[in-house]
Amino acid sequence: MIAIKMHKRREKVGMSVVSEILLDIVNNAESVSVMNLIAHAIAIGAGSQATNHRSMLWLKTNKYIKVTFKDGDNRTKYLVSTKKGLSHFKGLE
Repeated sequence: MIAIKMHKRREKVGMSVVSEILLDIVNNAESVSVMNLIAHAIAIGAGSQATNHRSMLWLKTNKYIKVTFKDGDNRTKYLVSTKKGLSHFKGLE
C-alpha cells in the first residue's frame, strides 16, 4: 500500500525513483556531504555518479534540498532537506 502511495506521489511531482532514494537519505541524516551521499547511493545500487548528480540537481532545482556550508569551509557542500523535502514522505505511514 505504501509503495502505491509513493509511486502516485512521485508521478504527480515528476520525481524519479533515484531522486526519492536520495531525498530519503538526506531526510534521515541531519546533513550529508555530496561526496558521502553519492558514495552511499552507489553502494546501495541507486545508479551511477552521473545519475545521482542529475537527481541531486533535480531535487535542488525543485527545492526539496538545499546546499549549505559548515564553519566557513566552502570546499565541502552539505545537503539538508527543506520543508518541502521533509513533507514529501509525510502521510505514507
